[in-house]
Amino acid sequence: MKTRRGTRFGAALVVGAILAAAAGSGGCASRYVKGTKIPDTKDNRAIIDVLRRYQRAVEAKDVSAIVSLAAPTYHEGLGTVGGEDDYGYDRLPVRLTDRFSKIKSLRYVVTVSKIEVTGSRASVFYTYELRFQYLVEGVERWSTETADHRMLLERGDGGWRIVAGL
Repeated sequence: MKTRRGTRFGAALVVGAILAAAAGSGGCASRYVKGTKIPDTKDNRAIIDVLRRYQRAVEAKDVSAIVSLAAPTYHEGLGTVGGEDDYGYDRLPVRLTDRFSKIKSLRYVVTVSKIEVTGSRASVFYTYELRFQYLVEGVERWSTETADHRMLLERGDGGWRIVAGL
C-alpha cells in the first residue's frame, strides 16, 4: 500500500511503534511523535490523539463520539456562495446521522502530514482514504475516496476540539 509522509493510523501505526521501539534501544530520544514525522510537542501529541479518536469514531459510525470531539463553535461553510448548506454544532448530529445511515460498512485511514499551531488554533493537514459499502436501489456497492484535507482545531479548557473540517 502506498503511503505519504506522515502518520498512518491502523496497521502502519503498530509497525511504526515496533520499529521505534527497536530503534529506541540505541538510547536516542525521538524528536517526532512516535510513528510519525510530526515534531514531538505536547500540542502535536494532543492533536494527533484527537485525530486518532476521530478516525475510530468514524469507523464505528459513532455520532456522539464525533460530536464530543467538536467545539460548540463548530461551523462548516462547505464553500458555497449562498451559504444555504452551511451548518454548525447544533446540526452536526443530524448531518452525521444522515451520512452514516446510507453506509453499511466503512474503513477510514488518516495520514497526518503537517500540523501548524498558532496560539490556541491549529490546522491539521492530512490525507484520508475512505472505503465504504452502501446500498443503492437494493444493490450493495463499494466506493473508495482519497483526498487531502484540512481540519481546524481550537484549544480550550477541555483540550483541543474540532471547529471545522469534519
